[in-house]
Amino acid sequence: CIDRCGANAPATTGILEGKVGGKKTVVLLDSLSTKISHSYFFDVLTKRGHQISFFLAESVDSELVKFGEILYHNLIVFSPRSKLDSDFMNLSAILDFVDFGGNVLIAGQSNMSKSFKNLCANVGVDFDPIGSEVLDHFNHESLSSEPKHDIIRTNRFLENKYILGDLTKNASVLFRGIGHTNYEENILVSSVLKPSDKAYSTLTKKGASTITKVGSDIVLVSAIQSRNNARIIVSGSLDMFSNKFFQAKGFRNKDFCSEISKWVFAERGVLRASNVNHTKGDGTLAELLLKQKTRLDLPQSLFPEPEIAKNSQVYRIGETIDYSLKVEEYDADKGGWVPFAASDLQVEFVMLDPFERITLSNDPQSGIFSTTFTAPDKYGIFKFRIMYRRVGLTVLLINTQVSLRPYKHNEHERFIPSAYPYYFSVFSIMIGFFVFIYSFINAACDPPSKTKKID
Repeated sequence: CIDRCGANAPATTGILEGKVGGKKTVVLLDSLSTKISHSYFFDVLTKRGHQISFFLAESVDSELVKFGEILYHNLIVFSPRSKLDSDFMNLSAILDFVDFGGNVLIAGQSNMSKSFKNLCANVGVDFDPIGSEVLDHFNHESLSSEPKHDIIRTNRFLENKYILGDLTKNASVLFRGIGHTNYEENILVSSVLKPSDKAYSTLTKKGASTITKVGSDIVLVSAIQSRNNARIIVSGSLDMFSNKFFQAKGFRNKDFCSEISKWVFAERGVLRASNVNHTKGDGTLAELLLKQKTRLDLPQSLFPEPEIAKNSQVYRIGETIDYSLKVEEYDADKGGWVPFAASDLQVEFVMLDPFERITLSNDPQSGIFSTTFTAPDKYGIFKFRIMYRRVGLTVLLINTQVSLRPYKHNEHERFIPSAYPYYFSVFSIMIGFFVFIYSFINAACDPPSKTKKID
């Protein structure tokens, strides 16, 4: 990473980019029978190189985070009925795990514990009341119990290649469980799977059923990417990961679960940036703000450098600036890091507010994004800023500080064309003045007239 980042321009700070997911995975279970009933899913992970450790949720004796370091890279919570209140595995421990960059896959069911529902609420998913079920009397599987029709089929996927890969609308998956709600104002959450418009969520109490939501208001599977690029998948069905659903003919549960696990464990859709550079339009480097880097007359100090970095670069207002960077995407299916291609990556030239916002041109073969623009007619401290947030991709945030200075006294034009009328008026007045003086001095004066004095 040091070699890769060393090519960046000076004063490039605040880089937020994704990290490739690790392979140490811990699984929380309600009972060890889940390890057998969902073995096909765990085999899929094992074949991808994951080292899986299984624990009963209520008797975990291992920490997720220790001394500020995560001990595991991924967490799978397949324990919806368990109370998450043990010393090592509780709500606070799981949220700390996410804060430190850990990835989490959560699967629930209708009869979940309050602590499990509270965990999902803290990551941005609001489950329906405990005991609710999603039913569909028009799109159900024959495995469903009559007349409930609780095993529904759906193909309403989120169209996103980074989360679901090549899974198409022609594929269908089975679902049995509870629905939840995502709020539009939450930009971190995306709805990955929804039921048909004829489905509904119902809660039965004391023999009476209450419909809580209908159709597209119900979400079955959601994807959350936190602000530190940690990833979370929340599913309302533990059964959709089971061997029984994986073996159902004509359905793609295995492919669906495999694809979302690739995304949540950061095996796909991870961006990184390198070679962040900016130069003058002629290719020369910008001037240094402080040319004298060392002060020999000052003693050594343990205090940090002042806010204005010695390597800060400065451009002149109105100067042509070239900006470029290289962006790569990690995809394990493609063998690792590959050039990233996009037509909507923008750079902003900011001093408090953006003075320029430019869409970068892209070379898909190399992953290099670049642009050329003219510096605004405003001097001060600016930043090149890239903030790229798209569903399924890790957030890319890059800040590079530069300065703009006004013209020096010897850099202005000697004669400004727009001032030619003023030049003409000045010289015309000067010439007129000399003509007047010359005429006044050399003009012949009439002799004084002789008049008779009268007493």
